[in-house]
Amino acid sequence: EEGMQQCQQLHSMLLSAFSCHADPGDAGLLQVMKILSKENSLGYLAKHHFLWGEAFRRYYMCKMELVDQRDALKAIVLNLQLPEISADAIVRTIHFILGKKESAIGVYDPCFLLNFMKHHMHLRTIDHEAAICKGFLSLALVCLSSPDKDLRRLAHDTLDTFCSAASSFDFKDCNNIQDLLEKIKLMVPEMEDRVPAPAAVLLAELVPRLMYERDFMHSNAKKLLGRESTFDTSNIPVFLDLLHSCSPDFLKYQKW
Repeated sequence: EEGMQQCQQLHSMLLSAFSCHADPGDAGLLQVMKILSKENSLGYLAKHHFLWGEAFRRYYMCKMELVDQRDALKAIVLNLQLPEISADAIVRTIHFILGKKESAIGVYDPCFLLNFMKHHMHLRTIDHEAAICKGFLSLALVCLSSPDKDLRRLAHDTLDTFCSAASSFDFKDCNNIQDLLEKIKLMVPEMEDRVPAPAAVLLAELVPRLMYERDFMHSNAKKLLGRESTFDTSNIPVFLDLLHSCSPDFLKYQKW
């Protein structure tokens, strides 16, 4: 029993030092935690709510205090964990998944992030708008193009969680994201294999364009969204539109 307690304490120390990156240092910490828990998957971290760093330390302290655990967890995710996650680093992670040859330094572990997202969507302890703005939905969409089958499966599960929660979205322009998720749900039976990278990137790029009405691509994104009942992953109709656009800003659209 004393040995188990020491293992739990060591596990907590490692999670406090973990930063959710894909570099060798964090990968080593994760491997040690798996050995300590005698688990080969990340499922054992659900009891710690997939928190890490300062957010985990704060949650560990809250468990020893007489406070409402769910409210405390929700506040920690919103005020500590999400602000610690860099949207720019998620973009670098997306590039890394798509095969960009660069160092893993500054790139997140996509499996850990998607497990974090899926877990807190189930618990309803994460702000939907904040999570989407950070890039979690775009990350899940790009992971559909990953050569890693396990990562693709996790991306499908995460998207299912987003689709299930879509009816409760209550932020501005949430109807656009709900429509996008509805189309993605229709695509799911077609997605047993790896989704072509251009289609995955288009879907991922549509998310921020649909979120912000002032974005120069907002109207084009809505037009594409309303065109078909579903997306054909082998055909990207918007590409032809942008190449043959008569808009005075067509160069800007083509660059996008």
